[in-house]
Amino acid sequence: MTQEQVSAETSEITEKLEKFQEPGQKRLSGLVYWIALLYGGFGILVAINQTFGFNAFGFILIDNSYYYLLIAIFMSLAFLILPAVKRHNDRVPIYDWALFALTNATALYLSYHGGEMVEKGWDTVAPTEPTIVAAVMCLLALEGVRRAGGLILFCVCFTFFCFPLWTDYAPGFLWGIGKTPEELVRAYAMGFESIVGVPMRVAGNILIGFLVFGAALVVTGGGEFFMNFAAALLGKTRGGPAKVAILSSGFFGSLSGSVISNVVTTGQLTIPTMKKAGYSSSYAGAVEACASTGGTLMPPVMGAV
Repeated sequence: MTQEQVSAETSEITEKLEKFQEPGQKRLSGLVYWIALLYGGFGILVAINQTFGFNAFGFILIDNSYYYLLIAIFMSLAFLILPAVKRHNDRVPIYDWALFALTNATALYLSYHGGEMVEKGWDTVAPTEPTIVAAVMCLLALEGVRRAGGLILFCVCFTFFCFPLWTDYAPGFLWGIGKTPEELVRAYAMGFESIVGVPMRVAGNILIGFLVFGAALVVTGGGEFFMNFAAALLGKTRGGPAKVAILSSGFFGSLSGSVISNVVTTGQLTIPTMKKAGYSSSYAGAVEACASTGGTLMPPVMGAV
């Protein structure tokens, strides 16, 4: 296979990969793009200020107020970027704008009352107004999970979400003390074991820093370095192109939490090289897809995003 053929093969693969863009990538344009840019930049600044204790503007948010502010910034964007149905992948319908505004209002309300929430134990007993806000937050979180994680993950979360409502009727080891709907939404939205639980704390205190570092490293040429480094280590070994695909995808996965971006970045180089070495098209694609999926589990496990 000549160099021209490899280049043509690479262009063809790139065009095919563009058809499998991440959900919502087409919607990330125009006003949505600028909103995402503004919110993302503000979220990074808030996280940096909170993590390093810069005490900007003379105050640092308490933990739960900080987490709710991150929810307002990032979960609200999910309703603009991720479509409710596939046919709306190229535009943002009015109800998504409404959900965007509602998420902002709900999360900012909880953030504003973060101190009062802790002092008065709103996760168990709360006035009517914050209870209603908590119920809205739970529904928004479930819809966000459906859009970002898919229907199967939504069904799993919804099943466990409803489980405390009937656990006092459950047999055997499934039995437990039941909760009323009001108690349930308070515990989920204003407690420290559900929406603002360990995953949210890890993301807010640790993962955001790695994300910023990884994005900066990729933009400044870190991805290309890891690709060349993998080729230098394994390029001349038996089955080298496939080994390069695995190692480079692992390196890139330590910077990016996205399987698709990993395939697009490393696959456009490794797939034509594997085919040139004699691998079939399906096998080369399968190696790259599996390697890119496994790359998201490389420390610091950016796939957790």
